[in-house]
Amino acid sequence: MRNSNPISNFSIVLVSIAIVVGPWMFGAWETWWFWPFAVCIFLSGGSFAFRWFDGKHLVREAGWRGSEMLKVAVLGFLVLILYAAVRMLQAEVHTTAERSFLLMLTPFVIALVLGLGASASQLRGLYKVIWVNLVVIGVYGIVNHWACGDRYVLWRAGYENYYRTQRMTGCYFCPDHFSGAMELLLCMALGALGARSVTPRWRLMAAASAVISLYAILMSQSRGGALTVIVVVLAFLGLGLCEWRPRMRWITRGGLAVAAAAALAALVLGNASVVERMRVYPWRHLERDSRYQMSAAAVRAWSETPSTRLFGIGPGMHQNLWFHYAASRDGDRATGTWPRFRNIKTHSHEVHNDWIQLLEEYGVVGFVLFLVAAFALVALLLRDYAAQARARRRADWSDGGGEDFCILLASLLIVVAIAFHSLGDFNLQIPGTNWMFAGILSIGSGLVIRRK
Repeated sequence: MRNSNPISNFSIVLVSIAIVVGPWMFGAWETWWFWPFAVCIFLSGGSFAFRWFDGKHLVREAGWRGSEMLKVAVLGFLVLILYAAVRMLQAEVHTTAERSFLLMLTPFVIALVLGLGASASQLRGLYKVIWVNLVVIGVYGIVNHWACGDRYVLWRAGYENYYRTQRMTGCYFCPDHFSGAMELLLCMALGALGARSVTPRWRLMAAASAVISLYAILMSQSRGGALTVIVVVLAFLGLGLCEWRPRMRWITRGGLAVAAAAALAALVLGNASVVERMRVYPWRHLERDSRYQMSAAAVRAWSETPSTRLFGIGPGMHQNLWFHYAASRDGDRATGTWPRFRNIKTHSHEVHNDWIQLLEEYGVVGFVLFLVAAFALVALLLRDYAAQARARRRADWSDGGGEDFCILLASLLIVVAIAFHSLGDFNLQIPGTNWMFAGILSIGSGLVIRRK
């Protein structure tokens, strides 16, 4: 579908600015970096809205008809946004509630603009731009690490606790969030490597991207990043080779498994920094870990009353109520017994678990609404993936899905990466990463509904 509508082009450009430039502004984490990109997204959404009234039947063009999963996903997220808006207005601290709400609203607008408003050629072009941008982000992180040991993040001074331990941070202040961005790049690389009918240029870029992302994740020393790589590779081995003949598929799986085991052994024997960080982690006494205590505090806040269980403590309220719930409940003021875990040294702005924070702040209602919409979107991708796998089998594996299959596979792997890493970090609370994630999923789902 060729799209030459100037309003649509303007809308795509605006939303692309946020997706591409946002990560470079320290992930748009601080308010003064967040708002310029949020304004771009809002203007893009406003431009997109005009297309609903221009007589060109946008909804039919986008493939709304005949796609039940698309309807469930869009309407599910819309209901979630409306619910989040009501909870934001009820929150006691408006600024933090507003930020939490906007981290839901802005990716939803990105999904509408790209998934329903862009042409297939625009989607493919933006996917390449995001890919190249992530490569440049990875290269910058490596060069910055070699040149100044990450003492600077772009033009700002980095955090001493990170550069003293030689952790690569790239254009993010936190190495764990830099690792999260590089995991997106790894998934995009694996998407191209798993496809059959791609050009040698794509395959070469995919191989280079995989090396850059793996090296960056390794040097970030992120434990969550290292575990996410393992999970993504396992998902790729099980999911990502459907275009190849069964014999070649199993040979490739075996070869990659051996290579992965050899690489892991080399890291362990070489006493790599990330391996040392994994070794000293209190695996047998998880309750002593700060992230476990953050999650435990969030669960205590959520479970305090029937009302908080159902509706949550309010958007963005975790960081305001953290001091109240951080200490464990085994203390007794009357007898002078101190709780086993006390809030003395740590202040947690985020739970370091996106899913527990979603439950804590929005309750069971918000959590269920999110799951319904998210599962519908993933089902949309999986159904198309299964259809393409059947088509390859019927054609006796004589051809492949090309560029669109690369994007579809990468989208599924990115869901796996973000879903897993968010169990121990808050990548979805970083606007730049959040917008890239939403952009890639919107491109993948947008191509799916256009094929329908």
